[in-house]
Amino acid sequence: MTILTQTDRLIIRTWVPEQDAEQAFQIYGDHEVTRFLITKVDSVESSRNLLQRWVRSFSF
Repeated sequence: MTILTQTDRLIIRTWVPEQDAEQAFQIYGDHEVTRFLITKVDSVESSRNLLQRWVRSFSF
């Protein structure tokens, strides 16, 4: 995990697909959250795959 910035109330860090997939699915699996997004996830595994693609595609 790489912390990019941190304050008393907020930590911005890189995704860790193996650790963050379930929490990401809770967010991105909600239709109200993703109704205007192209990318949809329907399982924890698809969430993990999405996070892996994001980590490979975006570098900080």
